[in-house]
Amino acid sequence: MKYLIISWIVAAFLAALSCGECLVMPDVNAAALALNSRGERCRLLAYDDLAPARALKPGDRIRGRLTIGWGHTGPDVHIGLTWTQAQADAAHRADLAVVETAVARLVKVTLTGNQFGALTDFAFNAGVGALGRSRLLRRINQNRLDLVPAELMRWVRARGVVLPGLVTRRAGEAALWTIPDMPDPAAPPRPDPPTLQARLYGLLTRAAG
Repeated sequence: MKYLIISWIVAAFLAALSCGECLVMPDVNAAALALNSRGERCRLLAYDDLAPARALKPGDRIRGRLTIGWGHTGPDVHIGLTWTQAQADAAHRADLAVVETAVARLVKVTLTGNQFGALTDFAFNAGVGALGRSRLLRRINQNRLDLVPAELMRWVRARGVVLPGLVTRRAGEAALWTIPDMPDPAAPPRPDPPTLQARLYGLLTRAAG
């Protein structure tokens, strides 16, 4: 039993350390949600994102990525797939939550709500992997936040071709990045992030229980 308790303590300590003193990022706000919805456009029938107007038949060659709803992609999307609006909206919320979490882990400086929302929209569109490898992220983590709008505007090409839709989307993200947050007087104050010691105590308490 003694060795089992020790293993719990070690596991809890490593889990607490793995998060580090993580920054608590704001949730994606209404302005960012509106930007994301405008940029994606909801489609309830699966389509090729590089040829969205083309009617797809089984066996057709896909030039880009099969997409459905508010920009949802993945192995669950296939030619002929149809969704209801409720399915599309639910997948949109779930996909955004995944991207929010990934962006919060990549960013090492404090962002405003609008900045976090703009960056989440970028990652939703370009991909979390692209953000992680980008000079854009390096500039942010160097706290060179004034350079972000120009960095965003570099991401307007698909396969080497400038796309007007990407120009419009990046311009929207760049504009949102520069807008100060408007405080919501009805919103409750955000709690301070838990310290490493508090997280470790909570993990040990759950392990002991």
